[in-house]
Amino acid sequence: MGEMKLLLKIIGALVVLGVALLLGGFLLPSAFRVERSVVIKAPPEAVFAPIADLKRWKEWGVWQQRDPLMELSYSASSTGVGATSSWRSKSQGNGGAKITQVDASKKFVFELSFEGFDRPSLGTYLLEPAEGGTRVRWIMEGDVGANPISRWFAFFMDRLVGSDFEAGLANLKKNVEKS
Repeated sequence: MGEMKLLLKIIGALVVLGVALLLGGFLLPSAFRVERSVVIKAPPEAVFAPIADLKRWKEWGVWQQRDPLMELSYSASSTGVGATSSWRSKSQGNGGAKITQVDASKKFVFELSFEGFDRPSLGTYLLEPAEGGTRVRWIMEGDVGANPISRWFAFFMDRLVGSDFEAGLANLKKNVEKS
């Protein structure tokens, strides 16, 4: 009989914890922002070229490097407003990107969507003059809506992808500086 009481207490505690996490999710903000930057010893034009061409993201993107079997596809043009790419990957997920704004050698904006998520994120690369070269700022922003589970995801977004941004920018820096 004592084992049954212990089991009921454990189940009760798990239910209370689950409800607390669910309710706590409603209190979290729905918006997220992740930002990382790096200074690359090169002019803005040299830095912008591998960013502005979706086909070139595989040269420096960490997700593409993690899954060499990732299936990538592109619209007729892989550059300019309206150009798209999509990917399918067992380890990195499925999704797509669509270029929405290009300001040559200064700003590149794209919409990023992932399978299983209702709302796309907005990605931005900003290139700014910096001592010794060009500062590249990689920003991802989004809003996950009212879903409390998605809000937990947004709460941890910086920890989830921040290191990937850092690795991608390091790869970009290495590739551009060796050219």
